Amino acid sequence: MVVEVLSPSTRSKDMIKKLDLYSVCGVKEYWIIDPMKALVIVYTLEDGNIADMTVFSNTGDAHVTSQLYPGLQVSIQDLIA
Repeated sequence: MVVEVLSPSTRSKDMIKKLDLYSVCGVKEYWIIDPMKALVIVYTLEDGNIADMTVFSNTGDAHVTSQLYPGLQVSIQDLIA
């Protein structure tokens, strides 16, 4: 599992190049935290491909949940703060 926090200078690198790299390297789950847009994108990766993608937005007391680790959930407020 990899978690990245986007910054303006590395945004495209994290969203495209690293996603491709992590998928071929066997990473199973990739979280991209976007503090500017107040959202988290969770990619589930299998066999070098994107198997699933979920976007979590900052609405109320929303939590980001992991498909890789059942029971793992983090408040989106804590991630984007």
